[in-house]
Amino acid sequence: MKKAQLANTAIHREALEAAGQKLNATGPSGGVVKDKNGRDRSKDIGRVRNKKRPAEDFVFMEGTRKSSRQSGVLQDPVLIEERRKAEDEFFAAQQEELNKAKHAPRDLVALHGVVGSGTTEELIVRLERLAMEPVPPPVERSTGEPTEDATEAEVEALQEQLNTIVFRGIAKVVPERIYSIAVHPSTTKDIVFAGDKQGAVAYWDATAAAEGDLESSPHYYWKAHQHTVADLKFAPNDPTRLYSASYDATIRRTDLNTGRSEEVIDVDRFAYDGLVHSIDFSPDGNEIWAVDNHGGLLHRDIREPMETTRRWGIDRAKIGCFSLNAANPYLAATGHLKRITKLWDLRKLTGMPQEATEEELNSCVIKTFDYAKACSSAFFDHSGTRLLSTSYDDFIRVWNINPHDLESIRESEFVPKFEEPHNNQSGRYVSVLKARWANHGASHFSIGGMSQGLEVFNGATGQMMASLNDQLVTAVPAVTATHPTRPMRFYGGTGSGKLHFFAPPEPESE
Repeated sequence: MKKAQLANTAIHREALEAAGQKLNATGPSGGVVKDKNGRDRSKDIGRVRNKKRPAEDFVFMEGTRKSSRQSGVLQDPVLIEERRKAEDEFFAAQQEELNKAKHAPRDLVALHGVVGSGTTEELIVRLERLAMEPVPPPVERSTGEPTEDATEAEVEALQEQLNTIVFRGIAKVVPERIYSIAVHPSTTKDIVFAGDKQGAVAYWDATAAAEGDLESSPHYYWKAHQHTVADLKFAPNDPTRLYSASYDATIRRTDLNTGRSEEVIDVDRFAYDGLVHSIDFSPDGNEIWAVDNHGGLLHRDIREPMETTRRWGIDRAKIGCFSLNAANPYLAATGHLKRITKLWDLRKLTGMPQEATEEELNSCVIKTFDYAKACSSAFFDHSGTRLLSTSYDDFIRVWNINPHDLESIRESEFVPKFEEPHNNQSGRYVSVLKARWANHGASHFSIGGMSQGLEVFNGATGQMMASLNDQLVTAVPAVTATHPTRPMRFYGGTGSGKLHFFAPPEPESE
């Protein structure tokens, strides 16, 4: 091996010496060739320089598209008119298809853009079963008597219940960010509906949900609207009908018995691009109210034709929230982008023409509260005696209200019972934080926390009593809800289209 290496080295040395002799023959200084300026030109030896090519004649390339005027061709006016008519007919047909998809009645069709989503047949069967679920009788109108603060024993009992709550389940139910949640008032099940940014509505049966076991909690979703589903609610007098409000300027009603959806209010009749942000019902469920992006307040008696819908322009900017008082159906609260919450006398407002002036409409305002920044929400509790608001000034506020004495509200100073600091800066990719009342036990409410917890507060003092969380919760549950008939059951929706479920553990079966 050593001899072979030495032989190869000798051969290489001889080759290098021969090359050096040839280089010395072509130039001085040990093969280094220099030009007149003393620069090393050794590397240029033997290189063939490209000769300069003769300039080619420049050819002007004309455009492939040219107007009739530029080409000097006179078009036949008849052909021009026929072409315009064809284009108009095409766009009219396209718009008709869009309007049909937006306004026409339609059957639910399950989509499959989310892992684990079920089929249309399964969805229809589950909705039919849900329509037959036992529900409590319609809630009688609250007396509206001033609510006394919970006793120390009641608060301690509530705290003990909250301490037992555990994380029960999680499921991705819609493709995009969740904007709204509604829980069916079944007395035996946890059936959650959620609306997302692209107009989808989901059904999730969280009854048997267990941590990490998604197969035991079926979910489905369908295209309900052409744009964001901003609000979802069940009619108080008929839990088989789910109402959805959308940024596509419509409010629709889905019948669980038939799996069919139909339009209830078309805001396009009144204002272009009238995004609907919030809806609420009279206690008997026969009247629906809504607010839109252009400061409109809409009202319809559902027993009357849709054409009887009326709209008053009570503001010139977005109204993000509307809440009707459970004890007095003529008392309402609105939350405005223009940094205010207003209390309204609806008995007086409904007597106004739709073309009423700003001065006339302002006479229907009972009280106004000003914020440093935009008001996100304002909700009455189930008794009608407390008002809860959320604002971008990073406070949660609660007022005590006597719903049967509007004059006393008008004449007295409208001061919150408490103001609780809370980070409400949700940012671009998180839905707006809105504190919402729970309907059971001592007064309490829930709101999403930017620390990714679902936070529960005492409604009488503003003290935070619990922050519900789990390692599987990796996003802010910005949209929260509680079960309307089963106590201590909380739900949160995130920007990733996931629903979270917190509740006490189920008792072990014997």
